[in-house]
Amino acid sequence: MSNAELRFLHEHFARTDEDDDAVFYVLPRMVHHLDEPARAALTSFYGQLLPENARVLDLMSSWVSHLPETPFAQVTGLGMNSAELEANPVLTDRHVQNLNADPVLPFADASFDACLIALSVQYLTRPLKVFAEIGRVLVPGGGLCCQLFQPLLSDQGGSGLARAGRFRTYRAGRHLFSAGGLFRGASLYPSVT
Repeated sequence: MSNAELRFLHEHFARTDEDDDAVFYVLPRMVHHLDEPARAALTSFYGQLLPENARVLDLMSSWVSHLPETPFAQVTGLGMNSAELEANPVLTDRHVQNLNADPVLPFADASFDACLIALSVQYLTRPLKVFAEIGRVLVPGGGLCCQLFQPLLSDQGGSGLARAGRFRTYRAGRHLFSAGGLFRGASLYPSVT
């Protein structure tokens, strides 16, 4: 076990509902998890962060990616429900995969300029493994933008990390970014939601 893994215990990522995620995601959930002002703020933030013609990986994607109308070379979505991914008009490529069951990303090394995880990182049960994979598929100097989100889909049950409260979740997210040295110079911005 690495030093990074020693900092986190299994219970940090244990969920209140340990049922198979595939059961929860069998039906599409075409709902917004943020109100309109928060969605606009996230889209604006992505517009400032992502350059034109970037190859973007929208990890844990759904029917909405919150991306601006910037022309991107590629927007690949990986999520749990094929109907939700098909309903997302910005995706150029779609992959259905349960990252809690299989954290290995189905992409070649250095395939993307940026990776986005919006409003869902707290549902990962093995985030260090997923973050290592993100580091593998990003180009050197590529960026990971992770929107930490406090409210949960109550019937899914987020990890202990998400139930820790806003400040502790923020600190834990910062720690996850730096774990293992994969992402240097992490900048975290507290959410306004």
